Amino acid sequence: MSSANSIVNYINSQSTGANCLSGARLGDPITHFSLFSHGLDSNGGIIPLAFNYEGGHNTDAGKLLTLSIIHIGSIKLGSFSDNVVSYFYSCNTGTAGKQSFAQQWANVSGGVTYAFSGGSSYKKVSDNSLFAKIMRQINPLIFGGNTRLPVAGDNGYLRTFFPQISGPWY
Repeated sequence: MSSANSIVNYINSQSTGANCLSGARLGDPITHFSLFSHGLDSNGGIIPLAFNYEGGHNTDAGKLLTLSIIHIGSIKLGSFSDNVVSYFYSCNTGTAGKQSFAQQWANVSGGVTYAFSGGSSYKKVSDNSLFAKIMRQINPLIFGGNTRLPVAGDNGYLRTFFPQISGPWY
């Protein structure tokens, strides 16, 4: 992935290259979508995929990897199944109500979207108990995975967004 546009290209056509197919996902619509990343509270929520990475999200390279509401407008409606469910575990993707990233995503995807208003916390994602650490050392293939998902942070809560018939993308 070299840019936020490559994510949109993949959603639209299962390809990340510059010469993406012009049609939708060729009979393979997305049924579930999850994104784990940082999220910032600006412009209804943006997702800086390069946050704190090689200079951060404010560098030229970082700006290319920032997913925002503007990118949602480039997603083709036929890319998702009729009952798609999306999860955004980023802070602030559900902040700003009807103008939030999550609401715009729900409008375009046509499905239910779960996102955090305010902060999310990854503190409990990994089980760092002594037992878990020992089991991961014994067999990392079986015991190495995380089984917990991010939860609402101190100032946040998980919201549910349903598609709205009217919106900026219709």
